Amino acid sequence: LPKVSFSLLKFHSAIEECTFYKLIGILDKKTRQIKQKDPKFCKQGDSVIVRVKMHRSVCVERYKDFSQMGRFMLRDQGNTIGVGIINDLKFPEDKKKETQG
Repeated sequence: LPKVSFSLLKFHSAIEECTFYKLIGILDKKTRQIKQKDPKFCKQGDSVIVRVKMHRSVCVERYKDFSQMGRFMLRDQGNTIGVGIINDLKFPEDKKKETQG
């Protein structure tokens, strides 16, 4: 998975295009702590934290708030390349509040 990648994100009953634009870190599988910050790439079998930008607005929830709406599957060219949970959500309104305040 390169640092900027275009794929399909599949969650509950929707399939939407997305962009992975920031690879935040690679996790240690035993401790679940970040072992490498801001890596250039990740490889098969790595557990990672990424920032995703959706091309359209979608309805999802954080996993800890509503587990059924907080899971996703990442597909590229017909292959499943990852599965995961949603830890945090950023909204366009949050950015406006930061610049105004």
